[in-house]
Amino acid sequence: MKNLTDDELIQHLANALHTEAICLGHKKAARNEEAVAQYRAEADKRGLTVPGRTELYAMGQFNGPGST
Repeated sequence: MKNLTDDELIQHLANALHTEAICLGHKKAARNEEAVAQYRAEADKRGLTVPGRTELYAMGQFNGPGST
């Protein structure tokens, strides 16, 4: 995660959030929920401004890079 650019980190966060929101499997949702938390923590450490959930969802891609 540390080797991601700031833009890649935000995109991975968006992809994990989007996948968490619409996947059908409970385990898949839980894995992506944890990924979202980890990406947010890294974004906070970097001092990045993270878009809101609605914008992140719109930016995200189901099963895109960074989702699990």
